[in-house]
Amino acid sequence: MVGIDDRIGISHLERFAAYKLGNYVNLKIHWHKDPVTFPTIEKAVKFCVENGIYFSFSEYLDRYTFEPWKILETLTKEDWIRLRALGGRFYLGCHSVCERGGSVYWPLGYKHGKLLLEQTDDVGKAHDIYVDAVKKAVETERARGRGELECIDSSLLHKYHLEAGMGSVALEMFPGSCDLMFPSVRGATRGGGRETFGVDVAMVWYGGVQKDELWFERWGMSLYYAYLAGAGWIISETGEFGMAGAFGQKHDIDGPVCRRYREIMRTFFRDAKKNPRPSGGPVSRLGIVHGRYDGCGGLWNREVWGQYENESFLEGAPENGWKHISVLLKKSDWFDACRTGERDFSGNPPMGQFDVVPAESPLEVLQKYPCLVFLGWNTMDRELCEKLRKYVSGGGRLFMTLGHLNTSTDRGSDLVLFDGGDFSSLFGVKITGKGELVRHSGIKITGKTGIPGYAYPDWTENADPKWMDTVIPSAKVELAGARIIARIDRVFGAYQLQGKSEAPILPAMTEFALGKGFATLVTLWGYPGSTGIEKFFSELMRCICLGETASAPVKVCASDRIRYAVYETADSYRIFMLNTDFDLPQTAMIFGPGVSRTLTVPPAAMKTMTLEK
Repeated sequence: MVGIDDRIGISHLERFAAYKLGNYVNLKIHWHKDPVTFPTIEKAVKFCVENGIYFSFSEYLDRYTFEPWKILETLTKEDWIRLRALGGRFYLGCHSVCERGGSVYWPLGYKHGKLLLEQTDDVGKAHDIYVDAVKKAVETERARGRGELECIDSSLLHKYHLEAGMGSVALEMFPGSCDLMFPSVRGATRGGGRETFGVDVAMVWYGGVQKDELWFERWGMSLYYAYLAGAGWIISETGEFGMAGAFGQKHDIDGPVCRRYREIMRTFFRDAKKNPRPSGGPVSRLGIVHGRYDGCGGLWNREVWGQYENESFLEGAPENGWKHISVLLKKSDWFDACRTGERDFSGNPPMGQFDVVPAESPLEVLQKYPCLVFLGWNTMDRELCEKLRKYVSGGGRLFMTLGHLNTSTDRGSDLVLFDGGDFSSLFGVKITGKGELVRHSGIKITGKTGIPGYAYPDWTENADPKWMDTVIPSAKVELAGARIIARIDRVFGAYQLQGKSEAPILPAMTEFALGKGFATLVTLWGYPGSTGIEKFFSELMRCICLGETASAPVKVCASDRIRYAVYETADSYRIFMLNTDFDLPQTAMIFGPGVSRTLTVPPAAMKTMTLEK
């Protein structure tokens, strides 16, 4: 569904229908100066039903106070029930306390004292404080009979909104990285057992200031990007019927800027109808796990969980791990000697998409991803550990660091490893303690992986240490069935140790064959974003991406200006390919079951291709 986010005046609805801009409207009942009465909303609802327009209602509660907007105070529970009944199948629900994540990611001055969260020293308590706040809104909305609730937010916090009772979630597009936020809202939706998510494109406010050629092309690309990413509905936040306020600019409803804005939207709606997506959303073979109690907002303010009084909640090594997402979406440098093979498939994740999937997801959801990787904060417990063991033994490939096996909820403390560091049943190792900080060293991959399709850059014993850093935080490791794949090393080759007492091997990464799958552990004391681990983990992410691509049924060799998604049916793969380069066409090589093709996509445009199985 495609549409607009606008006031309930009939004149705008008439324009929307006449201009053929879409089939969905979010009725902004709180965007009015005067009280909104039942007859006013009823008139808008009847218009939507008579013209086949799907609709939802905007927020009823003030997102700051959780109190009903003053202009909506006269509406009763019975009124909401009547409006829902009047809308019938065209009624899609209500938005509720949108941008609630702002209490985490907004700068302190934005919160005006009203969105401040109770301060704590414990990440588990911080999680409860945030989720309980959203639950309060959900309970108030339910008591008013508003029906299905949806929360629009710009952050990584979507899974917590579902945990609090929201029926579905949506992304406010452009504040924050599209490459991270779309996988987050899609992964939360899938992990929470929901069918679809929405996208509110905040183009007029966050898409740029100058209404020039690149701005218009960015607007068009945002619609196609949301479409190929699997959004169930896409709306323009503002702009189609005039632009005023944002950055002091004003454009009349029938002026050239708004006319072109509407034409781009109309063209997209027409293209979407001509190129329907198969059901089920895009294929995602790689799941980046959103760990328990991870309170990183992912944009703007860098204080985890909105906890600004405790310095331990400042963004640190756990949150830096999210930066590894960029590795999945960047073409390898030509001089990167770690890349081998006949073709360079870097620049996109396997099958074009990945999900940020909640650690709390049911096992059957996690099993849909052949590979799971932990990046940010995670608090390990027995339930999650056992779920991961079943995931791996069933054929999954799991990648973690010691930081993800931490049980402490105190961000100021050192790692407190789950089960005292005995990970024999999951990773085939025992961690008996924290090791030394090793200086003047790097890491060598000296072991062959057993994971089918994977290839690590094995430089052998005689090679320079790679991925050097100021210090490397080692751990004390005992093998309990795992094999050493990488180790910390100070020298070029074994001959340099002749006549000297040979230093003990300090493992950096182990691999454990468990059932039908493999569990890989970076046995260094920290997180993927920690000093001494970060460079090595970036290389590991590249290997994971290319390894999973090797076993994918569809492979795409292209510039990293190409973004694509694959939708699978019983007998085919439907590929949606977007060129995000503003100026240059891009040609991609596509390899499917027994076939290879090329597809050239014009600048700022999308093309599709179908491959038979």
